[in-house]
Amino acid sequence: MPKAEGFSLRRRLFIRLLGVLAVLTAGLFLFVSAYAQRAADAAFDRLLMASALSISDTVRVEDGRFSVDLPYSSLGILAQARRDRVFYRITAPDGELVTGYHDLPVAPAKAGVAGASGGDPATRFENASFRGMPVRIAVLKRFAAQPELGGWITIAVAQTREERGALARDILANAFLPIAFTVVAAGGLIWFGVRQALAPG
Repeated sequence: MPKAEGFSLRRRLFIRLLGVLAVLTAGLFLFVSAYAQRAADAAFDRLLMASALSISDTVRVEDGRFSVDLPYSSLGILAQARRDRVFYRITAPDGELVTGYHDLPVAPAKAGVAGASGGDPATRFENASFRGMPVRIAVLKRFAAQPELGGWITIAVAQTREERGALARDILANAFLPIAFTVVAAGGLIWFGVRQALAPG
C-alpha cells in the first residue's frame, strides 16, 4: 500500500470513528445535563414546598376575613440561597388577595393532572417568568373550614433560579469531567488502534 494512500485511509477511518465518538459524547452530555437540572429542581422544590406548608399552618380567620401571620421561618427556609429572590402570594377561595404579590403568575390547576406528590392535585410546581426573571413556583391548596368562612386557600411561593442553575452546573461538571477524560483517552486509543491495524505488514 503506498504511504500516501495508507495515511489517507487511516485519516478517513479515524475521522469517522471520532465522529461516532463525538455523537455518543454529545448524547451523554445532554443526558447528564438534563439529570443535573432535575436533581437541582428536586432539591430546591423540597424547600419551596416546605415554605408553602409553613405558611399554610398560619392561615386563620379574623373579623370575617382570611389572614396570614407570615412566619419568618417560612421564608427563612429559602434564605440560604442568597443569590435568589423569593416571592409569595396567598389568595382566598374567592380569588381575593390575602397577602403577597398580586401579580405573581399562578396558573389554575388542570383537572386530572397529578401534583408534586405524584397524585395530589393540591400541590404542584410551575415554571414562569415574573418581573423579567425566570422563577419556580410551588403552589399549595389547603381547605380552610372555619365557622365564618370556608374554601380552598391558594398559597404560592416563588424563587428565582440562580441557585438552581449554579447547583445544576456543579453537578454537570462533577459528573461529566470523568466522561471528558475518558473521551480524550478513547480518541487516543482509536488513533493508535487505527495506525496499528493499517500499518504495513
